[in-house]
Amino acid sequence: MELTEIVSAVTPIATLIITGLATLAAFRSADSARIAQQALSDAEYRAARRQIGTTAIELLAQGKLIDSRCNDLKNSYRTLFAFANRTGSGILDKTLDEIDESLKKNFERSDFAKLFTTSVTSLTKVSLDEIDRIQMRLSALLAESHAELQEFDQKHSSIEGQITPYREKTIRGSNNS
Repeated sequence: MELTEIVSAVTPIATLIITGLATLAAFRSADSARIAQQALSDAEYRAARRQIGTTAIELLAQGKLIDSRCNDLKNSYRTLFAFANRTGSGILDKTLDEIDESLKKNFERSDFAKLFTTSVTSLTKVSLDEIDRIQMRLSALLAESHAELQEFDQKHSSIEGQITPYREKTIRGSNNS
């Protein structure tokens, strides 16, 4: 057997071995890509769940501020109406009822947020689309509560501004005695 005959006989076998190794490498590469994609997907899922928890905690904190501001506002209205000798006024009752209605909405937002602060692990079986929907809802509620808090802050400042002259008059009157 000549060298050319040996090379001709060995070449198909070598080609077959090299093709087999290349196929094996391609399968390993595809498996590595699949594992990397799964790891990326898992990381994205965990980050989305963590963001839900963070937004829910922000919403709860905002809810506490609103609760406090509403109570301050109710006290300010009562003080203003007392100084104006209108404590039995239906306007005061209506205003306090409106504030109580806002408090009720605030409690509902807070109750929704609590679902995602105490049991984020329960979101493990929820699809990424559902996670996105929950995050959007929490973000919308947070924006709503920010706007409501700003409104209460403005009302409170306005009412306190109206009370100031009554307080000053009362202080001047007690100093003249």
